[in-house]
Amino acid sequence: MVKGNAGRPKGAPNRVTREIREAIMGGAELAGDDIAKERGWKHGGLLAYFHNLAEVEPVAMSACLRQCLPKDVKVGMEGLVAIRVVTGVPPEIGEPGEN
Repeated sequence: MVKGNAGRPKGAPNRVTREIREAIMGGAELAGDDIAKERGWKHGGLLAYFHNLAEVEPVAMSACLRQCLPKDVKVGMEGLVAIRVVTGVPPEIGEPGEN
């Protein structure tokens, strides 16, 4: 038996998820417009909303930023690296109270 169109494409959000996301973004955009008018800012919408959020609720803004950043970052390095281990105060700095 051959299946027809089995529904939404793989990875596409369902209708409810899409509608909730659009409502959240729309509400934030409207709130940002209101904030911009109150404060006399030239920018409004989401930019004003998140600008205000960063000032008023930095913890919440940090959570938003955390969701935007990649979970894993792969960093590569080629070549030699010199590591200098200092076990005391370098002579060029001197001991505290000498200057």
